[in-house]
Order: sequence, then C-alpha cells, then structure tokens
Amino acid sequence: MKMKKTVLASIVLASALLGDNIGAVKEKLQQKLVNTKIDHIEVSAQFPSLYEIHAGPNVFFTNDEVSHLMIGHVFDMNGTDLTQAKIAPKIQEFQKRAMEEQAKEEARAKAKWVEAKKTIDLTKALKIGKGKHEVVVFSNTECHWCRKSEELLKGGDMTKYVFLTTNMAPQMSRPKSVHILCAKDPAKEYDKVMRGELDGKALVSCEKGERRVDGMMKEAAKLGGFGTPLFFIDNQVVNGANPIIKDLVK
Repeated sequence: MKMKKTVLASIVLASALLGDNIGAVKEKLQQKLVNTKIDHIEVSAQFPSLYEIHAGPNVFFTNDEVSHLMIGHVFDMNGTDLTQAKIAPKIQEFQKRAMEEQAKEEARAKAKWVEAKKTIDLTKALKIGKGKHEVVVFSNTECHWCRKSEELLKGGDMTKYVFLTTNMAPQMSRPKSVHILCAKDPAKEYDKVMRGELDGKALVSCEKGERRVDGMMKEAAKLGGFGTPLFFIDNQVVNGANPIIKDLVK
C-alpha cells in the first residue's frame, strides 16, 4: 500500500511539474511546427508524463523535451474512443467554419462574375432560339455536367448565348467547338455534340470556326477563373448543372 501511495505521489508530482512547463513546451512546439496553430496544451489525463496538444480538429501528444510526437486516438479498455469525444465538437466547428468560408467565397465569385458579365460581348456567342429568358452559358463539349445541363434546358422559353470554352480537354473540345461553328446550322450541330452523337466521329474544320472559338475564349477570360457550365439566367448566376435551371427558364 505504501508503495502504491509513493507511485501515485510521484505521478501527481510529475504532472504538476509538467503543468509548470506548458508555456515553454508550447513555445518549442510552435517553433518546430511553424505551419500549425496550437490552440491548447494540457497535461494528458491518460498519459501523465505527456502533453496533449489541440490544433484545430486534431489532437496529438509530445514529451517534455518536445523531441517526439505521438499521433492517434486513445481508447480505454472498454473500447471507448476518448479522443473522439474531445475532438467531435471541434470537427463540427471546423466543418461549419469551412462551409461558411466556402459560401462567402462563392458569393464573392458570383459578384465578380456578375460585374464581369456586363463587359461580355454577346455577339461573339452562338445564339440559339428566341425566348423571354436570356441565358448566357459558358460551356465545354467534353464536360459531363455541361451535357447534363443541356437536358435541363430542354423546352425552356429562352434566348441562349453559348460560349464554347476549350480549357478542359482541348485536344477534343477545340475541334468539336470549331466543327460546330463551321456548320451550316451551328445550333443543330451543337445539340448533336452535346448529346454525344459526334464523339469519335470525323469533324469539319474551317478558319471562320477557329476565329470564333478564339473570340469566345477571349470573352470567357474576362470572367477570370470558373468551372463549366457557368450560367447567367436573366443575370442570376448558376454554377454547375443545378436542377434550378429548369425552373428558371420556364
């Protein structure tokens, strides 16, 4: 019994000494992990000779000399993940902040695109149809979601202005874009291409088509970075093959 008390006293004393060194350990850690923001350090409840470090949604351990890191989850003998219980709220908070930041970034991008769209020369686009809704779309013949979005637009009451971009898979998208713009009926040929009917087929090329593709790419560059398809439907920005497109063009 006396030995147990002595061991317990030693552990308590060691933990107290570790507690006194938390500031110094944090400073050493921050010097070594320059790209990691240390949020909190405490003496580990499970391993009293180690420090438990919290950095965002991550938890790891180090010794007094900060010479080693131990990364992983701590389980009790019943199989309970003690680490997960600590980090779960932090992970949720981290994910929430990430989603909020992503939403802000998307809002900033959309605002920038709306301003840039005012400078777009629609005469450079492939004009299709004549309806009440103005739909300006930046598309790519090899983009899966661009093709899917055309299905959503079927039957819409719209005037569509298509800008064919060739950043994605240029070895295939540019020849198809040129082919469309060389055709006697570009709108019909565009529909064929976007339905996959010309995949692997012989294509037509002409100087006029090459020039028009270059002109479309120049207009697309005004928007800066974006993914296809990108829509301006009556000046409302829609990025991707969002089902809302179908309702916006009714």
